Amino acid sequence: MQHQKSGFRFFVYVVAAWLITHIFVLRFGLDGNARVLFRDFIQGQAHVPYAYRALVPALLGFISAITPDFIKEEAVSFGSHFLNLPFPIKSNHPYECLLFFGLCMGCYIGFLYALRDLIRLFYGEGQEPLPPVVAELAPLGALALLPVFFRYFNYLYDPATLFLFTTALRLLLRQQPRYYALFILACINKETAILLIPLFALWHFRRIPFVSLLLHLTAQTAIFLVIKFAINTRFAHNPGEPYENLFYIHTVALFTRLDFYYLLAFLTALLLFWYVAYESREHKPLFLRRALPLVFLPQFALGLVIGFVDELRGYYEAYPILFLLALPTLYKWSSAKPVIEQEPSDAR
Repeated sequence: MQHQKSGFRFFVYVVAAWLITHIFVLRFGLDGNARVLFRDFIQGQAHVPYAYRALVPALLGFISAITPDFIKEEAVSFGSHFLNLPFPIKSNHPYECLLFFGLCMGCYIGFLYALRDLIRLFYGEGQEPLPPVVAELAPLGALALLPVFFRYFNYLYDPATLFLFTTALRLLLRQQPRYYALFILACINKETAILLIPLFALWHFRRIPFVSLLLHLTAQTAIFLVIKFAINTRFAHNPGEPYENLFYIHTVALFTRLDFYYLLAFLTALLLFWYVAYESREHKPLFLRRALPLVFLPQFALGLVIGFVDELRGYYEAYPILFLLALPTLYKWSSAKPVIEQEPSDAR
């Protein structure tokens, strides 16, 4: 029976990931920003700072390089006809596009499993009265909300960002050594992986000896700096600037020249998300309550200056934490029977 449940869960996750991948790739596309086209990523010619997100392009390029040409042709033919994927035929890199479609699906499936385990960790091991079915269905709800993040542009490192950060957070909380492998991959994928370091400190403070914690934090900081230096050196001659000052171009325009109703909707949604996350806050896990500002506020502050502050895809790292905080409130609102509130455990 357990194997049947696991098999059915995997089938549902695959179907859900397939649908969201179709929306991400085929509906919104990857070439919205003319400076960072898909082919530019694959050829290593994307503008910086986008070129610094090197993991996915390197992985696609490596797999393509070791794959015989006849396998590439068969795979593209299979993808375009049997799987009805039109985009590989129209691209200069059809096989890499097909690989990315599979990688995107894999990232979304991995995100579902990681979020499921995080829900069980915080709300399914006796501390909170959420039924087990919540851990099975809630990740699908989190995945279904992702198209909201697809405003403006999408980049091929986005699904990996969501998957790697969520999975690294899961391994961090489970205190598994594999965390370091995910941390390294997350650093290669996007520099926002540095936000895992304060989360590591927050979780392990008073759980491990202070000297040991200090060594861990020093090691992670060194890993991040070495990877960052190596990537910056590799793409030092690419066009663009390491940081784009978009404060006047976008942020000021957002509050002065854009549609008033859009701005009102954006600010209202921001306040609503924060309210849902911290409603009955004293009964929600202490770690999550402290972790969300550690991740969200730096991203929001940087978004005001060097990004699009209203571009939700810039908050993928905060999304799993926000969702976990909001889950008891969403369940309480959707349940005919209110949640029985309990005092939080000191361990969390």
